[in-house]
Amino acid sequence: MTKWTEVSVYTGRPVDEDAPTNFGGAGSGVDMNPTGMRKKKKKLIDARSKSYKTHRAKLETARAKREAKRNGVQEEVELDEAMDKKTAIEILKLKKKEDFFSRDGAMIYMSPDERDALKKKVGRLGRDVPGPSKGVSTMIIINNALGKDGTDGNRGDYDTEGKKMISYKKGGKSIGTPRTIGDAMKLAGIREEVERKTFSQKVKESVSEFGVESLLAEDNVDVLKSIVKSKSMKPIKLRDGTMKVDLYTASAIVQVLDKINPANKAKLTKMLNGKKSDFMRASEGIMKMIGKTR
Repeated sequence: MTKWTEVSVYTGRPVDEDAPTNFGGAGSGVDMNPTGMRKKKKKLIDARSKSYKTHRAKLETARAKREAKRNGVQEEVELDEAMDKKTAIEILKLKKKEDFFSRDGAMIYMSPDERDALKKKVGRLGRDVPGPSKGVSTMIIINNALGKDGTDGNRGDYDTEGKKMISYKKGGKSIGTPRTIGDAMKLAGIREEVERKTFSQKVKESVSEFGVESLLAEDNVDVLKSIVKSKSMKPIKLRDGTMKVDLYTASAIVQVLDKINPANKAKLTKMLNGKKSDFMRASEGIMKMIGKTR
């Protein structure tokens, strides 16, 4: 068998090194980090921080979406803002007659119909709103209804201990054992917000349903403009009674009012708010004027 001797191409002498020529281990002098950049250490996320809660909410929403798809249930899941105060109050109002403690503890779930009803009241739903397969702690919703979202040191004032409700304002002492979610709302001092309206607002809202809001207007020019806007016949109030005005007549009068000079506009406005005969003379004159221009 022929023996071969490895020689250097530079010196012609035999090569007697033990290590391979591509050796890059310790002592080789090969730089294993040629860029000189340090490896970034992975930072652990604090579970109390807002960023972690946002990240967790996204994961839970994605999981709920996968489960709904797997179960063949098309559930609305929205990655949007966190639950605000108004939404929290509306959720509690919808669920106030339900038991505070269920088999899952103090948790709130919402059916698709309940979510639709909530959406009509508050608009687009946030990511923290409960769903059929996603429960949210009742205490989290109660604290949100009080403006405490638990982030940035904004800790909630209420929690549960067993089946009792405790208050951190009173040093974590028990303040009662609520039977329903409505009872828990009372213990936390949450009142259902009722929008108060003045008497005139109520009257306007009630009469608008019957299409007679024009009888409350002081200027018939405004009524004529509303006829054009709503594209429907309405009555106007004159000195000697009321009469209905159609869309075509109202549109013609409004167009002329916009084009004439201030002096003539004042005269025409006075006729429109006078007697029936004055209004008829004004409308007939306008119709003749429009007929001549065509």
